[in-house]
Amino acid sequence: MNGLPPDIALVPLVGHMHGHAGVAIKSQGLWLLQTGDAYFFREEMNLDKPWCAAG
Repeated sequence: MNGLPPDIALVPLVGHMHGHAGVAIKSQGLWLLQTGDAYFFREEMNLDKPWCAAG
């Protein structure tokens, strides 16, 4: 079997970061989109001056 079954889809979330995607699952005729996010350095969430260490 190649790829995903027709009731599962990967959805690119363009503009957030390279490679970020959501997972859509069709259940009982409706689609559910699951997304998430993570960060590894607390200053990324600084509203006044967001910053991220390299690498």
